[in-house]
Amino acid sequence: MVVFEDGNEKERGIWRLNNEKTVFIAGMVAIREAINYYKRRQIAKANIISDSSSALVSIESLEENRKFILDIKNSLQDTNNNVLHWWTEAHAGNKGNERAD
Repeated sequence: MVVFEDGNEKERGIWRLNNEKTVFIAGMVAIREAINYYKRRQIAKANIISDSSSALVSIESLEENRKFILDIKNSLQDTNNNVLHWWTEAHAGNKGNERAD
């Protein structure tokens, strides 16, 4: 996860997941940690940009019922829509995405 403010890198977080975790889970963990960062810092508005379309689709899905994802969805709802999430293409030269990977 990389935090940018006004186009400048402000902070970076790195987590080691065990080898059995998938890229999907890594994307979900990054989104969860970004939401937690937003809440801890009491930031007024934020954008979460991810190249994990499957993670973003899971967050939007009304049929998703896995506890881990429901917890993230509830946490996102707690932000009162002040955190928006967007998709970006992977490995397309996006400075923030390349830095996060």
